[in-house]
Amino acid sequence: MITKIRLKNWQTHIDSSFDFSEGINALLGVMGSGKSSVLDAISFAFFGTFPAAQQRRIKLDNVITDLFTKHDNAKVTLEFEKDNKKYEIKRKIDRKKSSTSELRCNGLLIESPASQRVTERIEKILSVDYNTFSQVVYCEQNKLDQFLQIPRGQRMKKIDELLKIDRFETARSNIVSLKNRISKSTKELEIHTASLKEVIQSKDLTTLKSEIDTIAFKIETFSRHLNEIKEKRDILQKETETLQKKKTIYDLQKNREIAVHSRIDQITKELANYTNVDDVQSYTQEFIDTQTERLNSVLKTQKSLEKEITILEEKINTYTTNLNSENERLNVLESKRPEIEKLKDTDKTIENIKTKIEALQKEEAGIISKMDDSTQSITTLEKSDANCPTCDTHLNTEKKSIIIKEKKDQIDRLENSLVIINKEIKSEKEKMAENESKKRELLKYINLERDILEKADTIKKINSELKTLKTKLDESITIFSKDKIKKIEQEIRRFETTKTILRHLQEKKQLEEEKKQIRINLDELKFKPEQLETKRTEFNAHDKLYSTDIVQLRSHQEIYLEKTKNLSVLEKQAKLVNDNELKIENMKDIIPELERFKIVLESTQIMLREQFIETINNIMDDLWTSIYPYKDYTGIQISVDEGDYILKLRNQDETWMNVEGTVSGGERMTAVLVLRIAMSTILAPGMKMLLLDEPTHNLDRKAVEELAETLRTKVSDIVDQVFLITHDEAMEAAVTGKLYRLNRGENKEDVTEVIEV
Repeated sequence: MITKIRLKNWQTHIDSSFDFSEGINALLGVMGSGKSSVLDAISFAFFGTFPAAQQRRIKLDNVITDLFTKHDNAKVTLEFEKDNKKYEIKRKIDRKKSSTSELRCNGLLIESPASQRVTERIEKILSVDYNTFSQVVYCEQNKLDQFLQIPRGQRMKKIDELLKIDRFETARSNIVSLKNRISKSTKELEIHTASLKEVIQSKDLTTLKSEIDTIAFKIETFSRHLNEIKEKRDILQKETETLQKKKTIYDLQKNREIAVHSRIDQITKELANYTNVDDVQSYTQEFIDTQTERLNSVLKTQKSLEKEITILEEKINTYTTNLNSENERLNVLESKRPEIEKLKDTDKTIENIKTKIEALQKEEAGIISKMDDSTQSITTLEKSDANCPTCDTHLNTEKKSIIIKEKKDQIDRLENSLVIINKEIKSEKEKMAENESKKRELLKYINLERDILEKADTIKKINSELKTLKTKLDESITIFSKDKIKKIEQEIRRFETTKTILRHLQEKKQLEEEKKQIRINLDELKFKPEQLETKRTEFNAHDKLYSTDIVQLRSHQEIYLEKTKNLSVLEKQAKLVNDNELKIENMKDIIPELERFKIVLESTQIMLREQFIETINNIMDDLWTSIYPYKDYTGIQISVDEGDYILKLRNQDETWMNVEGTVSGGERMTAVLVLRIAMSTILAPGMKMLLLDEPTHNLDRKAVEELAETLRTKVSDIVDQVFLITHDEAMEAAVTGKLYRLNRGENKEDVTEVIEV
């Protein structure tokens, strides 16, 4: 049983809530007031869709209302009870995101957020799927007689689909198709098997096997011969590679021997250019290096002193020039010295001004606070029921006017005081800015004086250092005269020549030793170039023979593989023939079994239809006597006529009359209502409810009154809950549960207003 539903931004409902009870619940209102959208919301809450959306008469996004403003989403919340458990369903449609859903049982979340999973869970709880709900429980507008609206010849098919016994028809159709496919496959397999037999019979398997054995013997014999040739070829290849390595070493040694001999001749010629070769041989390399280093050190010391003196002279010139410029600035500084001395007084003046400004700003804040209090008091007093702000007693009009005037006079005085204080603050800030500017200017001159004194001290230090270096230079010049320096340079050049001679002699000695060793290496190698050529020729001959023979071997192997492959194919074909003959026999046995199964399916379908007719007729017969209040018709049934269902009523003469014939509108409506209740009882026993949208369509006043009476007195005793959507106020008489009136203005921007009656 549904107990409550809430719609937010759903079609014309911005935020509507409905509480429902057992019995007949009704929503009353004119066309377009938002009644049917409540039933759509119930269907959507249970199954995530409703007939108009399922049939694509409306897009799901279009149920999100655009009234007042374009909303981003719509929400439906439905509460229902089943088997003493309370369930709550929440579904949300979003313009930009996927729909989300959740299902709770007794407050606990049992499924979320996938809409399909929630729907599957609800279908298990209710034991009803959407297809059954939409065709049996939910009666759309003008479709209470939906059964009669189905064209003759299609009713049995539609009800078979509801009963889900249309699957038997599909199965029988599939069996016929399967029989045809098996018969066709059997014939094709017989033709293919006969063709394979002809191929196998045209081949001589014994001869083919003999040919394969002969070729296999040839391959084995040829392989042994080829292995012997390969072994000899491999030995020759290794010997050739060994000789090739020796030749590489031999060539390297011979080339080096020629290079060494050439270098020895070159060194001998270079030594012939020197006259003192025999004399320098008594010198050692260490002695020459020591003497050369000592002489170079003397020259280096002399040049270093000269360089330092030059750098210092350039520095002293630069600093002297700068000092002259700074002295001019120093003269300007001297004229400012009395003011510099007063710098401490300036700092004290700035601090005093800061203190005075802070005091004035505090006074300014106090005045502003008093003005705010007075303004607030005036606002409070101007109210009709104001009390005295001091003693909290009630004020009459005269006293209130006097106090307000006093407060305004006080504000005027405070504003005058505020103007005076602002002028004082501005004046003091100007004085402080003037003193701070003077302080910055004096600090500049103080920094200038410090800079000049530091530079003067630096110049004194450089002059002292320069004097010391000049003294050292004079001493060095005394010790090393120009002639002596010249002799030192000549001695250095002589030692360099001696080093060159010694280096040549050492290299010549090493080369002669290397020449002897190369000769020894060549003798030990025992290699003659003609040996390599002889061995290479022998290897090439065997390699060519091996290549020729291996081509012949591969030719034999290819023939062997081809014949072996042919033999394998023939053997597989022979096996396939045997397998196919067995398969053909089995397939021929299946066809009679399928025919018998088809007959069983047809019998089962007929039996289920008969059981359905018997069951629904029994239920309708019981319902008819309870619901139909008159004696004109004593019974109701569904019967089969010309292969389709017909709804009939039994008159007092025990004659069965077609409902689509001469019966009145009220009787016809009662008949289809009984049929729908019976079908919902059979196909949706887990819900025990009906959703009726405008069931009075095309009914006259008497038929409407009869339907209301039937629903109120009879149907509510059979079905737990009925939801009635109607614009006909006469249907109020049917209500046994909740009744709501839905109103909506004529403007397109108006929303639904819900009033519980």
